Amino acid sequence: MATSPETVSSTLEYIEKSLMQVSDISGDITKDIYSDYFKRCTGSETLMQFIEDRERGRMMTEVFRLLLEEDLQGQFDYLCFETKTHIAYGVEPVMYDNLFSAVFATVKTLLGSHWLPEFEAAWKQRISALSQAVHAAQAVNA
Repeated sequence: MATSPETVSSTLEYIEKSLMQVSDISGDITKDIYSDYFKRCTGSETLMQFIEDRERGRMMTEVFRLLLEEDLQGQFDYLCFETKTHIAYGVEPVMYDNLFSAVFATVKTLLGSHWLPEFEAAWKQRISALSQAVHAAQAVNA
């Protein structure tokens, strides 16, 4: 069952609001996200040990862009390209889910008492949709 455009719009508004608030409170959260990610995902820190902060920041910018993308289906070719490229570096499918979970957990933790139930529902819906899109793209490269 497809998600209605109104639901997607509402979800994206809550994601954007939470990201803006966490930015106001904590500034750049990239290092916090990667710290959480490396704890969740054994092997990922070793894979990324030679990747500079600037490149990690660029990669996180792409994750944020995808979280806020209205049309994930329209990003399918991009996701196919990215997942195929990452296979060459030893990235495993579960690593994407761990990264998305780390983004969610970091934003939630840093927002603390500013976290809203609407944020929770929006993030869970969006991470599920993004994860499904990534896994579909990975299936093409399998």
